[in-house]
Amino acid sequence: MPQVEFVLEGLRGAAQSLTGPGLGLLLEIFATVQPVLLKLLRVQEKSPRAVYLVLRLTAETIESAISDITPQDFGAMLGFVYEVLGEYKKQNLGAVSLQRSKALKDEEQEEKYKNVRALLRLLTTLTERDMVDFTTAAGGGGGVDVANATFVGLEMVVPLLTPELLAFPKLSRQYFSLMGHMCEVYADRVCALPAEFFRYFVDTLAFGLKADDFQVVGNSLEA
Repeated sequence: MPQVEFVLEGLRGAAQSLTGPGLGLLLEIFATVQPVLLKLLRVQEKSPRAVYLVLRLTAETIESAISDITPQDFGAMLGFVYEVLGEYKKQNLGAVSLQRSKALKDEEQEEKYKNVRALLRLLTTLTERDMVDFTTAAGGGGGVDVANATFVGLEMVVPLLTPELLAFPKLSRQYFSLMGHMCEVYADRVCALPAEFFRYFVDTLAFGLKADDFQVVGNSLEA
């Protein structure tokens, strides 16, 4: 696993630093390694570290190329995101013990907490594509349905967001900022969420309204 981590960290470094023509090469490399990354997740079953690195790499690759990636390439990348989300759900890699989540002293629990944050970052990055090409947000023009992928991810992560996890400021701000955006842009879809998911969502909003962080309270009120 150390060698694999080294390669993934190297790709993350490339995603953060490449510009111009280098972005095209980055996307080619990323498309090539996607089957390997999925195989890694399956082989390294129950490995929070592996899924964390894959989530971060995917988010940072999309962030780097967000303005230049074509709808076709983005659609292919979104298909990969769906598969990663499927592995995430299958292995339940975000579940955090209530007894340990407050202190996060256990290394495995800390990795799982980081997974939730990494998944939220990936979902936030997907929504930025709509800001670049808003025709997809309106559901027109044959664009990629970013909203559907984002809600699929949220259905996985929202049930994991216990009060103990939402007490961590960085994660809490990230989540409520994303939900505020989704409620503003996709209000009709939020109202049509499955009953159980909607209940989880409302519970997190109720928590946010009682938070000490003014940014969290503001995002909760906006949502």
